[in-house]
Amino acid sequence: HLRVMEEVAERIDADALWVSKPRLPSYALGILAKELRNRPLMLDVDDHELAFFDEDTGLDLWQLGKLPRDELSWPFERAWTRACEPLIAAADRLTVSNVALQERFGGLVVPHARDERVFDPKRYDREASRRRLGVSESERLLLFGGTPRIYKGIVELLRAVDRLGDDRYRILLF
Repeated sequence: HLRVMEEVAERIDADALWVSKPRLPSYALGILAKELRNRPLMLDVDDHELAFFDEDTGLDLWQLGKLPRDELSWPFERAWTRACEPLIAAADRLTVSNVALQERFGGLVVPHARDERVFDPKRYDREASRRRLGVSESERLLLFGGTPRIYKGIVELLRAVDRLGDDRYRILLF
């Protein structure tokens, strides 16, 4: 994978590089291209990537080198993602999608835009939507928009609904 990234990096000629996600396939390519052409590298962190692997700490190269070879097979998996975490500070500029990530990594908050019209109830036929989703008129539907991850509050939401003690409540993951 690294040999291919070096070949690709040699073909990148830009005034600046902006990489999305501190994951090996994208970030290492950006770092290689930066080093080859001496260009500024910006990194956008839109999620705490280690949370996808139930991890909270990165790996340095010494720790990475001690891992079994089979744990290093896939560049987008746990080990390489953990190895990229300490390299976030190597970017010349950093953007993050929210305040929590800013508190963790620093950088400038650039909110990732969502088309809020998608959630405008006036655009939808309520009864038809409920039928399509199999939600009866007596049920109360709560929307959780986004990828359900522990650090995003999904567990707290489930606990809160459970504490209500009301079987009418349903959670829709969107």
